[in-house]
Amino acid sequence: MIRMILFAALLTGQAAADPVRFVEETEIEGVTVRIPMAVSMTAETATGLSLKITGDLGVVQDILPAVLSRHIDYECDRRTSIAVTDVTAEGTQIKLKGQLQAYRWLCNNGTRGAEMLRQTARVETVLGGRIEDGCLVMRVVSTDVRPDGLTGALMNLSGFTGRLNRDLEARLDAALRDDDNCIDMPDEFRAFDAEITGGGFRDIGDGRIGAELDGRMEISASNFIRLVHLMGRQGKLGD
Repeated sequence: MIRMILFAALLTGQAAADPVRFVEETEIEGVTVRIPMAVSMTAETATGLSLKITGDLGVVQDILPAVLSRHIDYECDRRTSIAVTDVTAEGTQIKLKGQLQAYRWLCNNGTRGAEMLRQTARVETVLGGRIEDGCLVMRVVSTDVRPDGLTGALMNLSGFTGRLNRDLEARLDAALRDDDNCIDMPDEFRAFDAEITGGGFRDIGDGRIGAELDGRMEISASNFIRLVHLMGRQGKLGD
């Protein structure tokens, strides 16, 4: 008698005993990263399966500081840059910590003159996840720039800190969009016309970032045959 996880899901309405596991490859800032992912299936209707897709984004978390550390503004009369030093998952959000450096100079016809300001500030940025175009993306929720010392207090009073906050938020959000980074359906499941219906980021322990996506797929005759072949390649078919 054939024993197959799909049959268990379809006939009993229970979640598959063992998830189907994959390693997805993606490229971030020229670096190829491998993301361990797993898909669990549960019978939802006579012909429909609900999917739970989970992924360990620890390798993405490790390179985010390098990806997001950058110049925010670089002109003759000013330079503002951020160095991200820590990336941690907190519940369903991602918290970035780092340091912002702001410089201001006199500038005359494109020639930089005397330095007018040199200021450092602590930065905390919160990223959230949302589903866009069928995949999970990172977006900036808030930023908090806290300049140090007396000069920092004057920056707060003058509204300069608020402008830095807005500039930082816009540049980080643009960086996340430009890199076109998203977590979506594993390649093996795209052939089934499976769709992502919801999801977000998760703390999977000790501040490590994970992803959890919800999806669904219809079991047509062609999809059923594809799924049997997939299970066979996964070694999930038995006598």
